[in-house]
Amino acid sequence: MRNLADKPEAQAAPRSNRRILVFGVLFCIVAAIVAAWLLGLLDKVGLLS
Repeated sequence: MRNLADKPEAQAAPRSNRRILVFGVLFCIVAAIVAAWLLGLLDKVGLLS
């Protein structure tokens, strides 16, 4: 992991790194919401006892 941080490209574009981080967090939130919705849907259908 230290090798990735030492690359000059990684330090040259902190803005894009922050954008990637924001998209990653948003993706995790959306994935959690979708997972919770799917669990609720399966519970309604009765597949989960």
